[in-house]
Amino acid sequence: MRAKGSSSGLGNGNVNVDLVALLAIRVLYAIAALALMSVGLAIIFGMMRVINLAHGEFLMLGGYAAIVATSHGISIWLSMLVVAPIVVGCIGVIVERTIIRFLYGRMIDTMLATWGLSLFLVGLTTAIFGNTVVGISAPLGSFQIGAYRASAYTLFVIAVAAVVLGAIFAVMRWMRLGLIARGTMRHNYLTLVADARQRKVVFVTEGRDATTIGQFAAHLQAHNATPGQITSVSIDMSPAIIKGVSEHLPNARITFDKFHVVAQASFALDKTRRLEQKTDPDRKGLRWALLKDCDRLSVAQRADLDALVANVTTKRTARAWLYREQLRDILDRKQINVVSEVPEQWCTNVMRSKVEPMREVARMIRKHFDGIVAWTQTRQTNSFLEALNGLFQAAKRRARGYANLITMRTVLFLIAGKLDFTSINPHAA
Repeated sequence: MRAKGSSSGLGNGNVNVDLVALLAIRVLYAIAALALMSVGLAIIFGMMRVINLAHGEFLMLGGYAAIVATSHGISIWLSMLVVAPIVVGCIGVIVERTIIRFLYGRMIDTMLATWGLSLFLVGLTTAIFGNTVVGISAPLGSFQIGAYRASAYTLFVIAVAAVVLGAIFAVMRWMRLGLIARGTMRHNYLTLVADARQRKVVFVTEGRDATTIGQFAAHLQAHNATPGQITSVSIDMSPAIIKGVSEHLPNARITFDKFHVVAQASFALDKTRRLEQKTDPDRKGLRWALLKDCDRLSVAQRADLDALVANVTTKRTARAWLYREQLRDILDRKQINVVSEVPEQWCTNVMRSKVEPMREVARMIRKHFDGIVAWTQTRQTNSFLEALNGLFQAAKRRARGYANLITMRTVLFLIAGKLDFTSINPHAA
């Protein structure tokens, strides 16, 4: 932007309206440019928990892509709005597939990786294009504001920013995709405690560490009960929850129901199939034949499974399937002496095999052996909470998400708390 002629700025106590308008456009342009540059960074961090220190370098690649495309005769609008996003998007996919996907959940590592990537991209572009490059002039020309001229491209950027931010707001607020995105960004874990006999939720709190069990113990004491009255609990294999139960519910016997154990074995089976599939493409179509119960298989799936199991001596996927079925049969037993001895032999056999994913399951069983054996006697399960999660997610979808813990807890108690409203409404069912 440049002044045409001279300007008095402020004179005789009067504000130069043209200058104020010009400065307002420049400020709005700066805000719009920063919004467009940062909105992607914010969404990536919110959904992927990745701090991308190479974000500026990706913008740089888009600029270079537009310059190269324009220098080869492509329209500047196609270069900016089509070529640059495609090029940067393809590079982003490659980076995610080769680097970022191995670092999810490790924020410091993603920062170091993207910082190194930024240095690499700067060095690469400098080596290819040199320290300077001939730019391209902004399209759309300019317009007059009194004694000043301003680029019309600034208004275009402001308009694009308004449209993009409005579209993002609409998607996040009213579309299913936005609901999923908001749920991912606000993904705070809840710990639910339910009465296994009455099958109702009795306590809800935020988090999934050992302190949540301490909060439940305090909740019991505040309602004329003691933590020592809890004699049996069914939980998942989270180390934090196990620690919390051991510290705050001293008389509780921990049970890991067989469904969690078999689910881990099924996951290991599928992982084995995917590993073997890299050298044997025939494994690709067997996923559901391996994961489904035998009595639910179609005739074709059963034939494929029988053909695979016939090669049990040479196919690790077949051995993994047999190990999973053996484990399922063992956990179906009701004799405590059998379940106390046979799983150890199963673990020994698996550890001698070369099926590494199943060996991880064997290590897990040995680590949580007492809780797994307890399933034989208690038959206690937390599958009720798994079903409740489905009901809660359905309610959450209908409400387009819940923004805070109080609302989520209220809805959970309304759905599965079996609340008694007769004291306030005698006609309540």
